Amino acid sequence: MAMGEIVLGNFRENFAASLYQWSKADYEAQWNNAIRTLLAGSKSALLVHYVSPEFADNFEWWPMYKVGDVVFFQNQLPWYDQLPEPFTPESMLSFVKDRITINEDGNRLSEWSVKLSDIEDFAHILSLNQKYAR
Repeated sequence: MAMGEIVLGNFRENFAASLYQWSKADYEAQWNNAIRTLLAGSKSALLVHYVSPEFADNFEWWPMYKVGDVVFFQNQLPWYDQLPEPFTPESMLSFVKDRITINEDGNRLSEWSVKLSDIEDFAHILSLNQKYAR
């Protein structure tokens, strides 16, 4: 396991990412791609715990939805057996559903918001770190 922390404004949550099949570099690459996808205008997600369906029942991610100059995040634990088709990390963005704020029972979903400019600043820092990490 690799310990991580997601910071969304004043909200902080620690997570444990499985290293059973993915390395720390795999998670970092997925986050970089997910942030680029979001900034290009599409919904996206940060995968924080992945083990394939052969060895686990679900995974954990934080879908991201850009609405104007705000990005909304939701924490989700999708179950593989409830997905419409087999899940792979390469096709994962096709599983990000449209943003909803109320579940089927009428309860408001927990979500956090961050200014788009903060995400852009984070992306800039990531690109600088990658540039100098070589």
